[in-house]
Formats: sequence, C-alpha cells, structure tokens
Amino acid sequence: MHSLSWKTLSLLSLGFALSAGFARANNYSVLFSNNNVTGDPVVGTGTFSFNGTYGDGTYLLSNLTSYNFNFTVDGFTFTNSSIDTVNLTDVEVVIYDGGTNFYFDTSCSTSGCYGPQGGSLDFTNASGNVLSTEPNYAGPAPLNEYYASASSSAPNSSFGYYGTSIPGATPEPEPFFLLGTGLLGLFLWRFRHA
Repeated sequence: MHSLSWKTLSLLSLGFALSAGFARANNYSVLFSNNNVTGDPVVGTGTFSFNGTYGDGTYLLSNLTSYNFNFTVDGFTFTNSSIDTVNLTDVEVVIYDGGTNFYFDTSCSTSGCYGPQGGSLDFTNASGNVLSTEPNYAGPAPLNEYYASASSSAPNSSFGYYGTSIPGATPEPEPFFLLGTGLLGLFLWRFRHA
C-alpha cells in the first residue's frame, strides 16, 4: 500500500485550495427593439458583462468588477468610454429572474443629474450620438426603455425597450484554478506510479 509523504499531502492540499479559485463572468447579450413585443424590429444589439457572483438584487455599477459595455443602436456604437453619466456611484444594476436579466436604475431623483437625455445610464460617443436608458418607465420589468439619437439636440432616432436576448452567467476558470487542477493531476500521477 502506498503512503503519501507530508510534502505530497501539502502540495495536494495546495492544489485543492487553488482549484477553489473560480470566477463567474456574467455575460448578457442585449437586444434593443422598437417595442416589447416578440417580432418587433430589432434596432440594436450589444453585450453587457462583469465578473463576480451575484444573486438577484440591486448593485452599484461602480462596484461590479470589470464591467464592460458594447452597444450598437441604429448604427451608433457605445462603450465604457461613451458613458457620460455625471455620477457613476448613483447608477445601479438590478439583476432579476435568477440572474438572467437586468436593468439600470439610479438613486438620483432628477434627470438633470445625468446626460443630455436624462435617465439611469447615459452614453454619448465620440461622434456625439446619444443612448439613454429608463428603468420600468412604462411598467414593471422587463419594460425598460431606451432612447437613441444622432445627437443631444436631434429627435430620437430610435425608442423602445432593451433586455436580455441570450441570458446566463458563464463560469470562467481563473489561472489559479488551472494551476490547481494541474498540480492535482501531477500528484495523482506520481502517487499511482510510485
């Protein structure tokens, strides 16, 4: 019968500990439609993602790790660098339906706190195009409205609802997880061939 040395046991324990390091990447594919009815024209798509494990609830956007926006609505593209909301610490992300959907909200009581369109989270890209969100404006979730326009002074070129199209949170292994798994395999192989 084989016996494991204290060094092997220590390293095996380290491998298990490292393998416990596991990140959860929340990747939302987002659709922007003219209305909230299936079959209505889709005028925009995009992604909203961040790292971490979160249940249903309300979270500050500024507290989400590595959050990332990439929206294209009516041909206008908006990313993190397009955010023009004055105070990001007011912006909240509301996760619901078991972590399969979300909307943006705010603790600010007046639209003057934000960009040219008002709303929960506003974007103005380098070309001056505007995207603005409004949570639950027309009713309960998922009726979360958005407005898009060529500029802050132009009429809305697009108006409707945004929401998750392919929801879900995808586990992504961190380097520590991969290292721990490799160590575990190495020591199991050594034990078997000792």
